Amino acid sequence: MADYRTVGAHQINKWLWSKLKTYEYKPGTKAFADYKDSGNTAGYAITPIVPARQAPQITTITKNQSPYIIYNYLMNPYDSEWWICREQCAYVIYDGNEERLRGIHTYMVDLLRRMDWTARDINNFLTAPTGKSDFDFKYVRLVAANGPDDFAAEGFEDPQQGVMLVINYEYTVDMSTAEGNGMRV
Repeated sequence: MADYRTVGAHQINKWLWSKLKTYEYKPGTKAFADYKDSGNTAGYAITPIVPARQAPQITTITKNQSPYIIYNYLMNPYDSEWWICREQCAYVIYDGNEERLRGIHTYMVDLLRRMDWTARDINNFLTAPTGKSDFDFKYVRLVAANGPDDFAAEGFEDPQQGVMLVINYEYTVDMSTAEGNGMRV
């Protein structure tokens, strides 16, 4: 049966968190040290990459003291190559510590701008546990990056500094459909 609950953005987020959780924005200081996955057993038991609708909850949990990332994705139109999924994802990183914010931003820019290399790294990460993945990324391209800037939004107690990144990417996915063709159709 086909699984329509996950798209490319979710796979990129898994890989991105695997990189960010150990990232040190200055020697010996992890940027996401407040989260359990980064090695802090007393930290927040959440992954700090969340959909926009969860922004007020994560600011309450972290008390605006820890960095977190809000994302949203857009599925682009299909051309004559209907088997290739094209998406765009926007990330906004929030943090009250501007030095840490700039470090996270620059690191993410570096991770997400490498086109074929980024796609290869994501594919290798996705296949590592089992040797197989239903997703096959073709490329990941950085479209834009800006910041830092103050952001104020509904649900936030205080304006926070934020930076934004936007990426485009393409992938194919094996849906294990009943038709037996394995493509998302």
